[in-house]
Amino acid sequence: MKSFFYLILCVLVTVCSPTETMAQKGKLLRANKLFRQLNYQEAIPLYLSVLKKSSEPDALFNIAESYRKIGDYPQAEYWYSQAILHPEAPDEMFFYYGLALLSNDKVGTAQTQFEKFMEGAPDETRGKNLIKACKPEVRQELMNAGILYQMKNIDKVNSRFDDFGPTFYRKGFSFTSERDTGAVAHRRSAWTGRPFTDMYYVAERLIDEDKLEYKYGQVNKIDGKLSRRLHDGPACFAQGDKRIFFTRNNMKRSSIRRDANGIS
Repeated sequence: MKSFFYLILCVLVTVCSPTETMAQKGKLLRANKLFRQLNYQEAIPLYLSVLKKSSEPDALFNIAESYRKIGDYPQAEYWYSQAILHPEAPDEMFFYYGLALLSNDKVGTAQTQFEKFMEGAPDETRGKNLIKACKPEVRQELMNAGILYQMKNIDKVNSRFDDFGPTFYRKGFSFTSERDTGAVAHRRSAWTGRPFTDMYYVAERLIDEDKLEYKYGQVNKIDGKLSRRLHDGPACFAQGDKRIFFTRNNMKRSSIRRDANGIS
């Protein structure tokens, strides 16, 4: 009887193993496609699922890249630390591991990774510059430079998401933001999981020249006609603010156009 059960078990293992392998390959293929399309939010869970059962190099390297791309540096640090242990790890893994460590304020360890990166890519100026930036005296010099500037959020202008690319426009300035406008139906970026960017304008008026205090108006989109479903901005202006140059996703009228990798 024991031999009979052992035989059944062997048959099940033989039948199930190729099926499981195919499932793993299918997940990896789907994850890699999403990764190429910059859809990191959906690629990450698939890579995690693959890595629970094997250390596929594509999954290992791409999950670290995915976390870096979405700005999750603690997770990026962990996965880069795993990626550099793989025998097929490219030199770039050491470089980006160093960046993740630097972002997490682990300067000494970051410098070590940049030095390892330089061993495989001795002509790369990026590595040289970042090794220099890790030196205590250089870091202190960079910190001291920050004393020249004061940065703070502007109430009723800044949002909890990214606001960037300010430029003078009319009697104030324009900027790009991925703020949530509170619409009932809105799209979100597969890259960040946050709303798509739009271009905004806010008027400003100087109320105290000595203290450089300003009063700001209502934040509004620059022009509803310019707004599309995906990313719009940042922008710059010319000819007395009569002409605008700006970046947006690849769209023609209301249709999304994509390249060979499915990126718009």
